[in-house]
Amino acid sequence: MKKNKIIIIPTLAILIIIFCITIYNIKNPVIKGLYGNREIIKYNGQTAKIDSFFSDSTEAEYLGRTEDKDFEVYAYKNGSNYNLFTLFGSDNTNTYKTPNFSIPKDGEVTKVFLDPNTREINNKVIKNQSDIEMFKKLVSYKNSEDVYHINNIYTEGTEIYFAYDNCPVATSDNLVGYIAYIDHNWILVSPENYGDSNNTLYSNEADLIGSKITDSKLIKWLNDNETEVAPPSYKEKL
Repeated sequence: MKKNKIIIIPTLAILIIIFCITIYNIKNPVIKGLYGNREIIKYNGQTAKIDSFFSDSTEAEYLGRTEDKDFEVYAYKNGSNYNLFTLFGSDNTNTYKTPNFSIPKDGEVTKVFLDPNTREINNKVIKNQSDIEMFKKLVSYKNSEDVYHINNIYTEGTEIYFAYDNCPVATSDNLVGYIAYIDHNWILVSPENYGDSNNTLYSNEADLIGSKITDSKLIKWLNDNETEVAPPSYKEKL
């Protein structure tokens, strides 16, 4: 009896391992002929060239892994075709777009990206319509401008990008503003002013030309921070 138990237990363990590997391979199929770090990829008859955009995993379809198993492959559908691809790896991320597809730079705002990164698949995205309306109000806010010194553009402010017309992704061209929290005030910086001040190599410090937010509804919305638009510096001061 003991001998039988000794034989059965390892056998069951091996069967469980084989079962788990089989399930994993079914859920994570290898896509033959597809590799990352290439200028051009082909999938299901579609050719896509390397591009640069911010991904949103909530709208991406997971297809499997590249043949070398170094990248997870995600795609976005437009009708029946895939037009955008994100190859997400541990050391690198590649984004691709088919030549016939354009990422809109204006139109109806259908999504907001906060501090996105082209290397990320799980970017912070806002889709709630009431919040989208507040972001539209925020970036169109007008007030007298002044110069504000910021010690770290990455921890004391947030870049805001719009996606338009139900496009699942956005690009760096879709930057609509930068909101900073400086000396207990919310400061809005236009894309033009932000680009001019954020071009100093090897330095996180900058002198920003921006407008102090004085609208009470916007201030309350920003202070409540339900969208997590506030930078780390704001959270540290709470």
